Amino acid sequence: MASVTIEKRSAWAQHITHNMSDPNRPANTFIARYSMPPMESSREWTPWKGGFFIHYMGSRGSFSPSSEIDCRKRIAEKIFPNHWRDSGDIYYNFLVCPHGTVYEGRGYERGEANGGARITVGGTSLGRNTSFYSIQGMLAVEDQPNNAMLDSMRNLMFHLRYEASDTKKAGHLILPHSAGWNTKCPGEHLTQHAKRGSRIDPTEWAGGSRPVPEPVDRTPQLRIISRSSWGARPPRSVAKVSNAERTGFVVHYSAAGPDQTVRTNGCW
Repeated sequence: MASVTIEKRSAWAQHITHNMSDPNRPANTFIARYSMPPMESSREWTPWKGGFFIHYMGSRGSFSPSSEIDCRKRIAEKIFPNHWRDSGDIYYNFLVCPHGTVYEGRGYERGEANGGARITVGGTSLGRNTSFYSIQGMLAVEDQPNNAMLDSMRNLMFHLRYEASDTKKAGHLILPHSAGWNTKCPGEHLTQHAKRGSRIDPTEWAGGSRPVPEPVDRTPQLRIISRSSWGARPPRSVAKVSNAERTGFVVHYSAAGPDQTVRTNGCW
């Protein structure tokens, strides 16, 4: 069993109020699209090399939700639209509300919340979005993170570091968004926790009640997408060739535009 419960995108997407891609079309088509699991990014994604950047909402005043519905509406009506206009999706991988509920944003796929290109840590240059998950604490400037939020952040990071699939596992670093970037995020109250050895570091589990698993090999394995997964028909004929007859490789490229897929570029 995972160390944390993660509410799917559909929990907040159902509160999207209008179709931002086409205002003349009903909102339900837009809701259905963003209720689905996040699409895989075509950009490099190696979170085991880095770890986590911690964020906050940064809005003025205080965010005091009276219910989970308020939190879900905040994501759907404020956070998501601002990000969608720039990237076509929400930036953050996960969001943690004051009730301690964890919401899926980009989830285990690469997000784009961390700003800039690279950061150097301990002499190693790492991609800010390439090598780090982004976790937002749903706090305004004046808000203090409560125990429910901090505990859920720690549980989430434990899950991502030790329980996620090998190619999605997070590294050991915990940094504030402001590290190497000109921003006040995640604010004075959350920044003190955005570091190794803090309350949210899963290796500092209270009382040592949660054993830390042994490190695993996180090198990505070759992944081959089957023909049926991208919509190809079965081959009309198959010519079997022995290994002894295979003497080399021929490399092709599709010359297709960036908006084309394997299914539509006509190479099959």
